[in-house]
Amino acid sequence: MKDKKIFYIILAWIIILLPIIIYNEMPKLFGQEVLLKVAPYDPRDLMRGDYVELTFEEISDDSKIYNEIIYSVIKTDENNVAHLVKMTDKKPKGCLFIKGEKEYKSASRVTYGIEHYFASKKEIKKIERGHGSLYAKVKIDKTGRARLVGVETKN
Repeated sequence: MKDKKIFYIILAWIIILLPIIIYNEMPKLFGQEVLLKVAPYDPRDLMRGDYVELTFEEISDDSKIYNEIIYSVIKTDENNVAHLVKMTDKKPKGCLFIKGEKEYKSASRVTYGIEHYFASKKEIKKIERGHGSLYAKVKIDKTGRARLVGVETKN
């Protein structure tokens, strides 16, 4: 009887957690891959470990929009590098965009949930020493949700 109870508890957790995991992984599975130019900052946190905090040069600031939710409409060039077309508070239709939020500390900084890249010490050193420009490899789904896939340097 006790084994059945444990089985049902585990089954309930799987039923609850599986849709959440699938929902969060959808952009990685079905999203369009683009490169965003970044400027890295390397903090070290005892609780979180080694990571690179990324600031997106083109799509991080717009003090003209006062809504909490911001949509950054982007267009990719021939190298798949994304460039900002415009920022708006209205959800765009028929184009590629990233959904972001105004940071509560700063009235002009927009965050997208892809600013932290966790990596090994070796990979972080490689990123810091990297020659050329640094790009974040991001997958964006049709609703504007973005997931960070990796970081790479290009000359």
